Amino acid sequence: MEMTWGRFVVILLFLLMTLGTGVGAVQEDIPDSRTGAVERYLDQRAREFAFSGAVLVMRDGQVLLKRAYGQASRELGVANTVRTRMRIASLTKPFTAMAIVKLAQQNRLEYDDRVCVYLPQCPEAWTEITLRHLLQHTSGIPGLFGEMKAVPVEDTAAEFERVLAAHGMNSSLASAPGESYAYSNYGYAVLGYVIEKASGETFPDALQKLVLGPLNLTDTVYDDPRPLIGQRAAGYNIKGGRVVNTSRKDPAGYAAGGLLSTIDDLSKWLAAVFYSDFVSPEQKQDLFEAPQGYGFGWALRQRLGRSQFNHTGSTFGFSSFFGHYPDEAISVAVLSNVEETQVRAMACDISAMVFGHDRVPFTGSVQASRDQLSELVGDYRSEDDTTYSISLEDDGLHIRWRSNDLKMVPVSSTQYAWPDFEEVRVHAVRSAEGALDTIVLSQCGDRSVTAIR
Repeated sequence: MEMTWGRFVVILLFLLMTLGTGVGAVQEDIPDSRTGAVERYLDQRAREFAFSGAVLVMRDGQVLLKRAYGQASRELGVANTVRTRMRIASLTKPFTAMAIVKLAQQNRLEYDDRVCVYLPQCPEAWTEITLRHLLQHTSGIPGLFGEMKAVPVEDTAAEFERVLAAHGMNSSLASAPGESYAYSNYGYAVLGYVIEKASGETFPDALQKLVLGPLNLTDTVYDDPRPLIGQRAAGYNIKGGRVVNTSRKDPAGYAAGGLLSTIDDLSKWLAAVFYSDFVSPEQKQDLFEAPQGYGFGWALRQRLGRSQFNHTGSTFGFSSFFGHYPDEAISVAVLSNVEETQVRAMACDISAMVFGHDRVPFTGSVQASRDQLSELVGDYRSEDDTTYSISLEDDGLHIRWRSNDLKMVPVSSTQYAWPDFEEVRVHAVRSAEGALDTIVLSQCGDRSVTAIR
């Protein structure tokens, strides 16, 4: 492969990270007061919002905070611990991608292999699709994941073949391979099948030999509801304001979302990915090169004005997130066994506190008079000609635009949160004359929209 200058620079960045020197923005010391603030925030989330799960904060691959909250089984009164196993859903995808990287290291496949090489029959439209396209969600293949029945993992390859024969052979592509990004669970199911064919093992056995075993991730296993698995949490949903058992306990999502893990194992995983020689600097470049915002199992996003590699997961009864800020060498992970928990927003709040960012964490609303709230009422127009209308109603402030209607609550004198989408903050901005005439909407400190009254 030709070594471009840009590729060399990113490889150097990861080499320096591996050696622990730090790259990019200056890494400030994190005062104890900030980690203490995170602990108080989590205690309040557990108290006020019944947060149930586990949280991790790391720097340079070393644990700063690792704590568990709530209950693994509400019916039995069993508490969560840092070794409670939870479904991590799509956080499985980085593990799947790592298995592909390790198979490539062993010369058992190549990223630019045509996927048809590994399939028993291949749709004509798929002939130009490579493993790289599948890893980066740029294959254009149809979304057939919903056609796959939830079967035991040993039957998944046969189920994959059935769906491919029944629904895939005459399918067309949504876009040419490599042309555009479209997140695809089915694409990662295809990769699971490829791993089985290239390794000669079932997906769980291959993952164990290629990734989990070498990294000593003893708590991370494939989620199968039939065997007894120690420390496995029950999953919950919120219905009508009450916590109820999740309605689904069938086999999980194969290579797209089939793993159980713990916050303890995720600390080992993140340290290995970013701060060990488990993969070479060049292989790390393969993992994190994201021409359309997604590398090999990792999304590249801007959060709080910083670059972040991350992934989010959600499945019946569980939600999960991990993210790593490479320039600041900070990693954050949140697992919950309540599906509706806004883990990504919690990770953003935690990161903001670690960085000393001005984003106010959401632990409920602060007191504000109706006179104070009414000052925000009005219509605001953004550069793209969208009108954001804020009104004060019996239940508080609402913001409406297009077909959206969301409640807003004050979290400080100048910031408002949306309880239904906690990542967003609405900042109220006054003019030099003191008039409140501008609002700025931001998602975790980025992707800002400014609208003027």
